[in-house]
Amino acid sequence: TSMCNGVINREEKYSPQMINYPYALNPSKTIYSFTGISTAGFCVRWFRDQLSRDLAGLGVENPYKVLDEEAAKVAPGSEGLIFLPHMMVGERAPYWDNHLKGGLLGLTVYHTRGHLFRAVLEGVAYAMRYSIEAPWRRGYILGEPPWLGVGQVLLSGGRYLRTSPESSSTISLNPWGHPWETHSWQGWPQGTSPVKTK
Repeated sequence: TSMCNGVINREEKYSPQMINYPYALNPSKTIYSFTGISTAGFCVRWFRDQLSRDLAGLGVENPYKVLDEEAAKVAPGSEGLIFLPHMMVGERAPYWDNHLKGGLLGLTVYHTRGHLFRAVLEGVAYAMRYSIEAPWRRGYILGEPPWLGVGQVLLSGGRYLRTSPESSSTISLNPWGHPWETHSWQGWPQGTSPVKTK
C-alpha cells in the first residue's frame, strides 16, 4: 500500500511539491493537495515475504509480531542503518523524481534482522515526515483543522497505525519530534487512527 498526506484548504496555497486539484465538496472554493510515497506499507510486506520466510516455515502464526519484537530491541536509528522506501522506479510528490529507487545504506555484518526491520519502519516514517513538511513549508497550519474542531492529523491505512505504544512500529511513527498520541474511535473508517500532535 502507499502513503498519502492530504490537506483540504480554502485558500489558494499551491505548491510544486504537492499534487493540487479541486476538492469534491465545493470544488470552486476548496482545494485538495497531497503528497506521499508509492510503497509504504508494501515495504513492510516485502520485508516479511522476502526476508522472513523462515518464520512461516517455523509455523509462526503472526510473523509481524516476531519482527516487531526483534525491532523493539534495537535503538532508534537502527545503529546507522538507513532504508529508503522507494521500491518502485520513480516517485511522485513531493519528490517528483522519475529515477528514485529504494536503498539500504550503512549495512554491516553486525546488523541483525531486527536492525533491518526497524530501518524499514523508520524509513517509511521519515518519508511520511518529509511528505508532511511540504504543506508546512507552504504555510498550511496542520493540527488545527476547523472542520474537526480538534488538533490532529489523521493516519489511515495499515495495521501499524493500530499497534500498541510499546511496538517498535509505533515508536518509529513519531519522526518529527512533536508530542503525539493515538486513539481508537468508533465511527472512524477501518484502519484510521487520529494522531493528535501539538
